[in-house]
Amino acid sequence: MQWNIGFYDLLSALYARLTTDSVTSAYRIYDEVPETVAFPFVHISGPYGVRSTNFSAQDRFSENHIVTIDIFSDYAGNKECAEMMSAVSQAVSGTPLTVTGYNVPLVLIDLFDILIDASAPTHVVRHGIIRYRFHLEPTT
Repeated sequence: MQWNIGFYDLLSALYARLTTDSVTSAYRIYDEVPETVAFPFVHISGPYGVRSTNFSAQDRFSENHIVTIDIFSDYAGNKECAEMMSAVSQAVSGTPLTVTGYNVPLVLIDLFDILIDASAPTHVVRHGIIRYRFHLEPTT
């Protein structure tokens, strides 16, 4: 059996889910953030990227993928960032994710965090981090 790495299919499915969900479709969702961008926005596979590992046995191919979704807000306080994190989490884990060529039997959230980034020249930015672990099994 040929083994294909499914992280691009997974990222595509996440982007499709977030851009079509009834709540998160109103957000600016990026795979690559433009140089000038208005706040707030969501970045799929942000600074920490995607990490994929082979989780196969002799008779079964499977993969584990760690994907980070980052939320950036310049709202004064944590409210906007926390609400966006909650909406993203509900969109990703609310119904089973459809990934072309794969079953997704397990989705775990490893981390929720909000950091304060004071590096912006004129204001403070809240940086929300959600780190997911997806287990993928090829359908063929």
